[in-house]
Amino acid sequence: MELDELKNKLNAVHIHYSAQELNEIFEIRTKRAVSNVNRKMLWDAILMVIVAAGLIAVTFLTGLKSRYLVSGEIVAMSVLLLIHYRIKYYLLNTIGFDGNIRQAMFQCLNRMQLYMYVYWTVVPLGISLLYLDLQNQLIRLIEPDTSELIVRYALVLPLGLVIFFITRKLTYVLYGQDMDRLRGLIREMDEEEDHSGENPFSDSGLEAR
Repeated sequence: MELDELKNKLNAVHIHYSAQELNEIFEIRTKRAVSNVNRKMLWDAILMVIVAAGLIAVTFLTGLKSRYLVSGEIVAMSVLLLIHYRIKYYLLNTIGFDGNIRQAMFQCLNRMQLYMYVYWTVVPLGISLLYLDLQNQLIRLIEPDTSELIVRYALVLPLGLVIFFITRKLTYVLYGQDMDRLRGLIREMDEEEDHSGENPFSDSGLEAR
């Protein structure tokens, strides 16, 4: 019983840091989170290249007549995603922490969210367009009737939705925990503000101290 009371008292104690110390603490923790995201983004890019190579191999192994065209489309979509990866890597790692630490945190969070939005758009759209292209080529070969033609084209909608939800789930599995960690750091900043009575992370707060 006494041990529980002691733990509660220790948990209730709030350690006061200077504004500079708080900035250094949150800067280190933020950079650690960004470093973890960088590793995941790299593995994400490697996995994308492997999947693209596998799809291209399938088009050749199955003897698809338009394999060069389809492979070119797969390569084009992969190149766009790789360019997007490089841009987001650069933007995420050029955020300055010299000024307002809160602003830097929001920049990290917003750029990660944008990275995920682009994935949610490009991947389902690219696969849907690839499906339509394949269907167009098959239709020329088999010349289906009207009902079958409608079904073939209509399947692009559920396919796009399925790919969208799969992509969204995978990106949350990859980056969701890191984004929650960033949001948690922002909440901790708010708590520090409540304890200090001012914003220790703003430039004015630093000057006041």
